[in-house]
Amino acid sequence: GKSLVCEAFRVCVGPTNGRKVSPAMLMEKFNLWASNILFAYFEEVLVGERQKDTMETVKDLVTGATVNIRAMRSDAVEMPNLLNGVFLSNHHHGLRLSRDDRRFFCLCAAQQTKEESEAIPRSHFASVHRLQTDLAGGLRHWLLTRRIDDAFDPFGHAPVTADRDIVLRAGASEIDAEVTGALEDPERWQ
Repeated sequence: GKSLVCEAFRVCVGPTNGRKVSPAMLMEKFNLWASNILFAYFEEVLVGERQKDTMETVKDLVTGATVNIRAMRSDAVEMPNLLNGVFLSNHHHGLRLSRDDRRFFCLCAAQQTKEESEAIPRSHFASVHRLQTDLAGGLRHWLLTRRIDDAFDPFGHAPVTADRDIVLRAGASEIDAEVTGALEDPERWQ
């Protein structure tokens, strides 16, 4: 379900301007996929043993003005970074953030259990799927004409949400969790 909306956005920017990026693609030394791309969605790329290495790669993609593109059998070429990315995960620990990280806008699905997910009417998914087909033009128009609040700064920090705290806690190392817990609960100091 979560990738359906991303596929609809991909259709809106055009199939050659958007793509799904796998964990393997993200960590490859050849990254032609990132050349002149406007929208990418990444599924489960920040989970697993290489999470720290992956986060470093992601930071450059999220905030860098340029990106080094390397195709097979060629030298790297520096290009403007046009990428807008969405990171999807079935896990709250799917993103490792520090308290001062301001790159990511975190949202968690309202449905957190299998039962809650199964309660979503099948017609909902059919409607979302239509955004990729016969409603794609309408979605593109809506996105292009939607008024964005004047207070939103596209070059500023990502908005902070309550879900960000959930992700922060879930992705913290054991020592980070203990120190944070101790600092937030003065009774533990007694």
